[in-house]
Parts: sequence; C-alpha cells; structure tokens
Amino acid sequence: MNFRYLYIPFFFFLFSCDFNEEAIPVADINQDELKYKKFELNTSESILYDKIIPMGKSHLLYSGFLNDSSEVFSLFKIDREIFANYDLCANDSISYNSIYMVIDLINDYQLDESSSDFNNSNNNFGDSPSILAYWINHDDIIGSQNIDIKEWTESDSIYFHDISISSLSSDKKLFLEKYQGKFYIRLSDKIISESEDDSIFNSLNICHDISDSDEEKFILIKSNPSLKLLHEFASSNYTSDYSNTEPYLNIVYNEFEETTIASNKIMLSDYSSYQNSPNILFISDSLSSNFNNIFVSNSFIQNGNNQINDSLIWSDYNFDTSINLNNDSTINLSIKVDLVNLQNFQDSGITLWLDNIKYIEFIADPNGDNWSEDATEGTEGNNLWDAGEYLEDFGLDLCKDTFEDGQGGCVVDSTFSIYNILGTENNNIWDDGESYYDYGTDMCPDSYEDEAGGCICDYPDLCVDVATICDDSDNDGICDDGTDKNYDNYNIDPSEDNWFDINLNNEYDAPELFEDINNNNEYDIGEPFNDLDSNGIRNPGEGMEGNNKWDEGEIYLDIGLDGLESQLIGYQDEGEANGEYDEGEPFFDTGSDKLNNEDEPGWNIEGLQNNSSYQFGEIFNDCGIDADCNDNNILDDYIIDPNSDNWSDCGSDRLCPNDLYYLNSDEDGTELNGQWDVNEGTELNNLHDKDFNDDNLAEYYEDYGTDQLSDQSEQLYSTQKINISTSDTTFFNTQNEEFIYVSSDSNNNGPVKIEIQDIGFLDINNITLNVKISSNIPILGMEFRLNHNIYSNEVYDWIQKERNVAKIDSDKYISDISMYNDITSDPDKLYFNSAYGISSLLKFDSLSFFLNNKNIVINENNSLLKIYLDNNNSNFILESNQYVLNFEEIDEENIEKNLFSYYVQNNPDSLVIPLGSLLQKYINNEANFSNGLLIGLESNQYPPIFNFNNIILDSLKSPVLEVFYFE
Repeated sequence: MNFRYLYIPFFFFLFSCDFNEEAIPVADINQDELKYKKFELNTSESILYDKIIPMGKSHLLYSGFLNDSSEVFSLFKIDREIFANYDLCANDSISYNSIYMVIDLINDYQLDESSSDFNNSNNNFGDSPSILAYWINHDDIIGSQNIDIKEWTESDSIYFHDISISSLSSDKKLFLEKYQGKFYIRLSDKIISESEDDSIFNSLNICHDISDSDEEKFILIKSNPSLKLLHEFASSNYTSDYSNTEPYLNIVYNEFEETTIASNKIMLSDYSSYQNSPNILFISDSLSSNFNNIFVSNSFIQNGNNQINDSLIWSDYNFDTSINLNNDSTINLSIKVDLVNLQNFQDSGITLWLDNIKYIEFIADPNGDNWSEDATEGTEGNNLWDAGEYLEDFGLDLCKDTFEDGQGGCVVDSTFSIYNILGTENNNIWDDGESYYDYGTDMCPDSYEDEAGGCICDYPDLCVDVATICDDSDNDGICDDGTDKNYDNYNIDPSEDNWFDINLNNEYDAPELFEDINNNNEYDIGEPFNDLDSNGIRNPGEGMEGNNKWDEGEIYLDIGLDGLESQLIGYQDEGEANGEYDEGEPFFDTGSDKLNNEDEPGWNIEGLQNNSSYQFGEIFNDCGIDADCNDNNILDDYIIDPNSDNWSDCGSDRLCPNDLYYLNSDEDGTELNGQWDVNEGTELNNLHDKDFNDDNLAEYYEDYGTDQLSDQSEQLYSTQKINISTSDTTFFNTQNEEFIYVSSDSNNNGPVKIEIQDIGFLDINNITLNVKISSNIPILGMEFRLNHNIYSNEVYDWIQKERNVAKIDSDKYISDISMYNDITSDPDKLYFNSAYGISSLLKFDSLSFFLNNKNIVINENNSLLKIYLDNNNSNFILESNQYVLNFEEIDEENIEKNLFSYYVQNNPDSLVIPLGSLLQKYINNEANFSNGLLIGLESNQYPPIFNFNNIILDSLKSPVLEVFYFE
C-alpha cells in the first residue's frame, strides 16, 4: 500500500445535496453533439475490499475502548541497535538520574456518559489514572496467531484475532503523570543499570545488545478499565513543527566535568547612617541584575527601609532641588557591607571599586522654554495660554458636555447630565425604525421626475402648486400607469408572477378547508380553517414563477422521462413527443408569461426607489427609532451640547443654513469663515476663553509652555543620565585593616567625581565604606555599583543536564503500533474504514464496456459521481471534521496506487465528486479500471484524522455515475 506523508492532490470541495429525480439543467446539456449516459450501481457485484494494512505506519496510536466489547492497546519498543549509536552511550563520566518516555496526547473520546465526570486535564491522577502503563514481555501478549512480537517492524502487515493481555502483576506497572498534554512514563528503574562495583557511575542498558539471558521488553499502554475512554496519541511517524510530536525519551543525568565555581561574597546591608541627607536606596537581592547598586538623591522619600527590589526608575520621582553641592564641595556616604565569607578571599583581603556610575545634571530650565524679561519668546510661566498648552476647552460654563445639565449649570456626576450621544431623535442620521420617503437618491416621486435624474421642482416644499406628470392615487410615489422618468424604481418582478409561499393574506381563502359550524356550506367569519399560507406548496392565488414546479402555460421540452432527446440515445422513451408535460422533463420555471423576471418589461434590480431600504439622501423623519417626534421624552433625544455653548461657525447670530429660522448669511462675514467669532460658542473652539468682566471666570490651562512639561518634569524627559568612568580600585587587608589604593586618577577629569575614601570594620562580619562624591555642577542624583573581586575556583563536579531524544542521527529508535482485533465485514453494507483496512469496490452496469470506447472524450465539468451516506446509522462514526477519499487501482501484484483524492468536510449527507478526469484516464489507458471504482479512506494525511472513522454508504440510495461526453 502506498502511504503518503504529505498530500498535495487537487482537492474539490463537496456539495451536500439530496438528489430526487431532479429535472436536468438545460444550460449544461444544450451543447452541440454532447451526449449523456447514466450508470447505475450493480449492488450484487459491488463488494468490500479488505486490505491488509501496515500495523505501525499510522501517524496515530490508540489505547482504550472502541466499544463495550473491543479494546485497543499501544505497544512501544526501543531499538537498542540504533540507540547504541547515541553519544551518551560512549560517555563513561555520566550518572543517570531519571528517564521518562514521553507520548503526546492528540485527543480522547468519551464512549459513554460514565466517563464524562473524569477530568482528564488533572495532573494528579490519584487512584483513577486515565491510562495505565506496563513494562512487559512477549509472553504477556496472547493472540490466536503465532505472532513473533520480538521481530515486528512498523511496516509489517498483520491482522490480530482474539488479542488478550495476560494478568499483569503490580511490579510490571510503570509510574506515569500528565503535564501540558503529554504523558510522562517513568522508565528509570527499568533502563538505568547500576554499576557492579558500587561506583557513582551507572549506565543505560538500552546502550547494549540484548544478552542471551535477557528478554526483549515492551511498553504497553492501556486505558483504565473503569473509564470508557479511547486515547489518541502521536506515533513515531507523526512529526509536527507546531504542537504535537513523536514519542521521545526525556533523560536527566549528571556529567562529571571541570567547572568554575564563583560567588559574590559581599552584600549591602541596612544601616542607620543612610537616614542622613542625601538619601540612599540600594539593592542587595543577589538574584537581581542590579545587585549591590546604590542610588543617591535628595528626592527619595524615606520610609524606614532603604532597600528596594529591583532597578530604580528615576522618572517615577519628582525632583524639586539638586543635591546640596556647591563648586568643589563634597558629601560622604557611610555604606555597610556584609562580608559573607572572608576566608574565600586571597591573601585575607578584598579588592573593591565602584562602577556603572551615572549622574543626572540639574538644569533649572532643561527645555529652555521659560518666559522672562530677557526671554520674552518663552511660553512657560508667561501667564498667557499658548497654543499647544494643556487647556480644558469647556467654555465659560467651565463644564464638559458630558456633565452639562441643559440649564447652563454643571453636575458632579455625569449620569445626571442630559448628554446623550446614543440618542436617535434629531441626530441628523437615519436610524432603523424612522419613517422615510422611499424615493431613491433623486429624492423625487415619479409624479415629479424630470427624466434627467432630478425633479421638475424642489420637492416637497416648492412642488405644491406644480402639476404632476402622472396620477398617484395611493400616494406611494409610484405612478399608477407605471411611468418612471428617471428609471430608478426597484422592480424585480414586473409581471408580479413570482411564487411566494403566502396565500395573499392570513384569512380564509378557497380551497382551504374549514369547519362548517353553521352548517350552511359556506365559510363564516370565526369558523376554524386550515390555513394554507406558508405550507411549502403553491396554492391558488400565489404566483407561479420560481415555485420549482411546472405550471400550465410554462414552456417545457417534450423529450420524455429520461430528459434526453431520442436522437441522442437512439430510441424514444415514455412520454416523449406526446404533447403533454411529464414529470422529469426539463422546463422553464417562468410562470405563464413565459418570461424570466429579468426579461419582463420594467425589470430593474439596480433601482433605489421603492426598494424597501433607506438610501443616503432620501428624506426621512428624524424622530428616533420609536418614530415618534411628539413623545415629550428626552431619553431618546440626541443631545451632545446640553448647555448649547459649543462652537459652531455660524456667525454672530448663531444660525446656520440648515437651521429652521435661517434667512440669509450674516452681513459681517462671520458665518462659515473658518475662525471663531464672538457669540459662536466657546466650548471646543481651541481657544482660551475668559469673561473680561470677571477675572475668576476663565477656562483652566497649565502654563507649562508648548512642550506641556513643567521644569520639574523636563528634568528627566530632557536630561539623560551621564556615564563616568570606574572609580579607583582599592584593597582592604582584613588582617590588619590596612586600606590601599591600587590605581588612581580614574575619574578626575569630569565635573563629578566619586571614590572610596576609607574602609574599616564595623563588627566581626561587617565593614563600612566612606564614599566621597564631589561635583562642581548641581546634580539631581547619582547611581553606582559597589563591585569586588569574585571568588572563583576550577573544580571537577557533577553538572545536571537534560535531553529530549526523539531520533538518533535522524533514525527512529522507538517503534510503536496499535494492537486491536480485526472485524468481520458486514456484507450488506458498503463502507470505508482505514483502521480495519476496509475499502469499497463500486461496480456500475456497462461502465467497463463504455470505457473501452477509445473515441470518447469526457466532459469533465458535468461528469459526476453521486454518493449518498447513511449518517443516521448507529455504526456511522466520524470523529474528524474532515476526511479524504482515495480512488485507487490494484496492479497485478496486488499493490494499490492512488489515482485521485477527494477532500470532504463538515459531515455531509451526500457527495458530488467530479470524476471526469479519472474516467478519461481509464479511457486513455493511463490507469487500470479493474471493472470498478476502488474507494477508501486516506489515514496518513495532515492533520491526521481519527483512524476508526466508519463512513457507511446508504443502502437505500445507491451511488449514481452521470457522464456527459463527446464521441
């Protein structure tokens, strides 16, 4: 069998249909010389084809219950010959700690309600794990065949009968746990071999061949019998770059090798002198990358604890003043250091220095935007609002729209404001529910249209005294005589003959049956009747076009029940040329006018007038979704300026052209001039407004300049931290407390200098450092790290390592199979099942004879195989949301070859498969027909599908092959 690891066929999407003697579509068969032939399935000769499948080639493995009586097991074997090539096997300086085999759970299936309470995501299985793992021998597996499991390969094709697993003792059970969708099966005590000489070194027995006294061991996975679950795992043939992976060994081991041991031996400690100015913060957490960092500034707020956890963010603080330094002045910091282990330092001393040194210079006006008598162009502090400065542009009521009360006042809670941006009444936008004049974008009823896309008058106001061009008795905007000068009327059924499943009204209509309570042989109001409205069939009074039935007066082709003319097939069938319509003959469902809608005079699908849909520009009543303009309820009013103080460019009279009382434009030219003028409203005019009669009544702004930053904020937005070089290196002799400079003049050239000035013991475990900071410029703050020589030593030690091993030099060393009993095929059903190797061979009457005609050219567009599926059958199983059908041929050596693949999704009840290309291959001898179509399920597709899908064909509706061809 030819298994494909990646499918790249032409996939055709399915059609889900119910084929019931439908009339043949005229459009597809009305071609010169095109012939048609229908082939019926020969049910007696169509058979199930039972093929032997390679037991281990599937991408998926299974453990659990297929049904109440059938169980499946997963079996794994480690190939020692391949694993022996792994580099760990050649390393004798290794001590193994643990080994787990890891298998990936793809899915699990609940076969009955008893398993629904089981939480399979729980990592702690307790007494009820969902699967059980065992370390077994060959003899633990019993089958009706004499199968040598020791020698099996994944490419073997074997059927199992009556598999049973002998009683497995507790010592064969393996510990397992689940983590992040994977099962970890512990093999440590089964694979790690202790050394005979009690050495600390050990080895893996899978690195060596099996001795004569050893037995081949296997890992068996079965489901917990108390849980009716079927588990689906990734096999060694399934590799993915995304989520799931093949089984592998997780190996944790110690390797004896040379390594460097290093450690910090000093740690900053809290100290009372830190409370003195300037303030100090520090980090002593050895896990922090900023370990032993110190921060100095006057702006730190002391709360009794100087220690912080991680890096300090300077912009989180407000800086009012610089550190109190004048030119050439100094400050001294007393720093407490915990000596963790003195004896680890060479010569009983320790070398220290300061590095990562940075300072922030204090600048009075970092952005240079302050106003002064000498810098009048400055905008910060000029007591004027400048464009760009923060402004609360709320108008002289000093109230934002969302807080306005509609009476010139302001509320403290926005929920008490009448502001309503969601209102639909008077929002100048048509909302669903509002009435409108369905006249189209010309905004003109037919009676006033000018034939040029406009109106003969300004409708509606200036059309009152203008004579109409037609009568419109019902005032619906449509001329009674059908006149449509602008040709904008929407009309998809000019003849009004379309079928709609309504009987004209919801009242009694003959021939509806009624209960003659009054016994007068006629329907009286109030008597119950059988309402035929919406009954799925055409009733008297309903239209005929599009009712999918032939009606008197409609054109039909009098060519008989087979739907084909006699000259195409050589004989005349029943009903052909009898002058009457017979069920099954092609017809044109046009209604009695013999015209399709689009051919009827007046058809206009693009018209916008009378299309029952509002178009932008059509006149509407802006009364809100309740369509009531006189509801005296402001809850649905669109109100975005309750106090009416928003700026509108309508001039000094505040009347715009679309306002009700607008007469003409303002004489002073202030209307629509693009700039704010007096009386035009002050909110949102992008200007700072104030009452010149009341100095306290003015909009709030912040006089920080156009950068919108105060000098304090500018300090850290504009000024960067400045690096200076490492301090002098000093050596402190812990024996005689001597303090020695090792190097000097390290950072003397800059305006700021920092150095260790003195070191001494505070007590037996702690020393103090005096750090001197001098500067001839004002600074906001400083940060630095106290560093020292790290103790290190080269030693040999055990280093723990971990590996996940899936392949050895690209070769699989884990083989796996699913073991389950084969089934006895049901001869009364045709079906597909990849797990059991069941395909169906469909044989059609006369098809072989037809394909032997080498003069035939298949019309591929219309040649289809129709297959009906028995989805409601209790044995129909589809756990995957898609599957692939393979059309195969069998050569003389019984080897299957795929010819054509068809992609199916969404569990349809029937399939329409375009088979023209395959039929042409048979005719051209490019493929071996073998007297039938051999169809089976593809198992190894990506993503993998459930192997036990059981796709059953409907035995009451046989497959049909319809072929259109030229000869």
